[in-house]
Amino acid sequence: TLFNAGTGQGLLSACFLFVIDDSLESIMECQRLSGLVQKYGGGVGYALSRVRPIGEKVRSVQGKACGPVALLNYYDSIARLITQGGKRAGAQMGILSVEHPDVEQFIDAKNENPQDLSTFNISVALTTKIMEEYKKNDPKAKALINKMAKSAHKTGDPGCFFIDNVNEENPTPWLGKLEGTNPCGEVPLLHA
Repeated sequence: TLFNAGTGQGLLSACFLFVIDDSLESIMECQRLSGLVQKYGGGVGYALSRVRPIGEKVRSVQGKACGPVALLNYYDSIARLITQGGKRAGAQMGILSVEHPDVEQFIDAKNENPQDLSTFNISVALTTKIMEEYKKNDPKAKALINKMAKSAHKTGDPGCFFIDNVNEENPTPWLGKLEGTNPCGEVPLLHA
């Protein structure tokens, strides 16, 4: 689909992904790009796994990192300010690696009040390793997958992004590793 074709707005795709690096510059640049994409009706996914965990030291400012879950809230608030293409509410996806230290907080992000992140779908990037550990009844893997299932039953989130499978089937691996998807999860993408 060529979204906005014939409108003169220039944005023909409706699906984008931004890989957020662990820097304020990257966080803010992704926010700027996301705002522009959503202005013309596109939706965005965010690969959050490179962002350092909550509370970790930020040497440049002698502070502590906010972590990826705080970024969900930040990007959600921006999307609420913009009606996509003047037609619809914002659509976003946040994906975090199962190996990230904040993954349990991420899984629980919508449990208390699912409407707080209403512009977001969230998914955990599950590796082949964690799935094999789950099949072998590893207690840590079982607890994590069960936690995901309980949250998904309660709120509809998180979903699963099988990152190793996606990258094994990637038709253009020389362009880079696929770390996330568009908001609906059907299109794994590289950083826009």
